[in-house]
Amino acid sequence: MTEQTLNSLIDHLQIIQLVNQFGFAIDMRDWEMFQSLFDHAVEFDYSSIQGPAGNLKPEQSYSR
Repeated sequence: MTEQTLNSLIDHLQIIQLVNQFGFAIDMRDWEMFQSLFDHAVEFDYSSIQGPAGNLKPEQSYSR
C-alpha cells in the first residue's frame, strides 16, 4: 500500500466519522458537540424545512 493510498483511506475514514458525529449531535440535540464540528461561520441551508439559510455561526443554525 502506498503512502498516498493510506492517506486517502485515512481522509475517507475521517470524513465518515465527521458525518456520523454531525448526525449523532443533531439526533441527541447535543449543541455543544454540534458546534465543535465547525469552524467559525459556515454556509447552512435548511430552507427546505423552513429553517435558516446563509452564512451562520453553528449556534445560529438551530433553536434550542
